[in-house]
Amino acid sequence: MVAEVRYVIFTTQELSRALITSHQKKGEALPSGTIHSITQDSRPGVKVTITIAPDRETDHILLDWTEEEVLSALVGYCRGNNIPLPASSSKQLGTIRHSMALIITMNVTDDKYKDFEQAISDKVAGD
Repeated sequence: MVAEVRYVIFTTQELSRALITSHQKKGEALPSGTIHSITQDSRPGVKVTITIAPDRETDHILLDWTEEEVLSALVGYCRGNNIPLPASSSKQLGTIRHSMALIITMNVTDDKYKDFEQAISDKVAGD
């Protein structure tokens, strides 16, 4: 059976929109203010922090999202923007050139995936 590996790469704006929309759909209010920065940490695991400069306070507010929350938010973003994701695929997070990526795999064994992952890493590093 043919194996498939797909990367859906998100801009910083798309990532922030996905996280904020996910947060709001859960009925959780965001602090009022302006997004000051978004940082991604992918070692170990994935964590995203959005720093908000509040309207009325001088101290910045940090909002952290875990790997599971980021993954859920990006899948929701794809569904909301008609980006097709196979239901039966494996989905995980990664980064490509400092951008958040949703890695979608189908029919991939561990040995095959290592070969694909290395080939893609070599290609991205060579660009």
